[in-house]
Amino acid sequence: MPKFESFAERKAEEQELQEKFEHIYEKLPEYISQEAERLRAKGFLVDNQLRINPLEFKDFLQPEVIDNDTKEVEKLEKIFTEKISNDSEAREKAVRGEVLEMIKCLLLNKHLYNGKLTAVRTSKYDDYKNGVDQLLFDSETFKPMAAVDTTTDWKTKANLLRGKIKNGCWIKYGLAKQGNTMAPKTYQNLPLFIISIHPEKLAELSESITDQNGDENFDKFSKELISSLAMQAELAARMSSAKTSDSYHKAGELFNQLKEI
Repeated sequence: MPKFESFAERKAEEQELQEKFEHIYEKLPEYISQEAERLRAKGFLVDNQLRINPLEFKDFLQPEVIDNDTKEVEKLEKIFTEKISNDSEAREKAVRGEVLEMIKCLLLNKHLYNGKLTAVRTSKYDDYKNGVDQLLFDSETFKPMAAVDTTTDWKTKANLLRGKIKNGCWIKYGLAKQGNTMAPKTYQNLPLFIISIHPEKLAELSESITDQNGDENFDKFSKELISSLAMQAELAARMSSAKTSDSYHKAGELFNQLKEI
C-alpha cells in the first residue's frame, strides 16, 4: 500500500524547509552585494541589493517624479511590513520570495550558460507597481531581452499575467547600453517570462550556491530552465502583437542557442 504522510509529518517538513530559507536569507546579502559591485564596474546602475537604483535617474526623469515614486514605495513597504509582522505565513512567503529573486540572479549571472545572460533586480517601484522582478540582458550586447517574474506556482502566475505576456510589460526604471556603459531607459512592450522554481528545489539550489558544491544541480536545472524559457517565447510569439512578437522571437533564438551549452 502507498505510504501517506500525516499532517504532523508534512508540517514538520515545512518547518524544516522554512528554517533552511531563513538561514539562506541571512547569508545571501553578502553574495548579492558582491555581484552588485561586479556589475557596477560594468556600468550597471544598481544598488547593493542588485536592484536598479532610481536615484541614478536624476538626469533622465524629473526629480519630483523620482521623489513621488520613492514615497509611493515607502508607503507600500510600510503596509507590507505591518502585514508580515502580524502574519507568520505572510512573512514566510516574503522570505521565500526574496530568496527566489536573489538566487535567480546569482544562478543566471554566475552559474548558468557560461555567463551569456546577465540579470539584475528591478527597482522596488517596478517590482511593486508593475509586478516585474528582474531584467534580463544579453551579456555580449548588453541589450535587454526580457522582463522576468518569479514564482513557485507557474500555472497561477501565468494566468494572472496573461495580458502582460501578450502585450509585453512596462518598465519605468530600465537600463540600456550607451557607449561603454549603461544608461537609464524606460521600456514598453518588453517581453515577459516566468521563472518558476518549486520551494524544495529552490532550497537545494540556494544551498548549492552558498556551499559552492552544486555543479550537478546547476546542470540539471539549467536544461529545465532554458527549455521552459524557449517554450514560453514560442507560445508568446504566437499570441502577441507584431511588435512584441518579434521581441519574443529574438529572445527565443538566444534561448535555443543556450540549449547547446
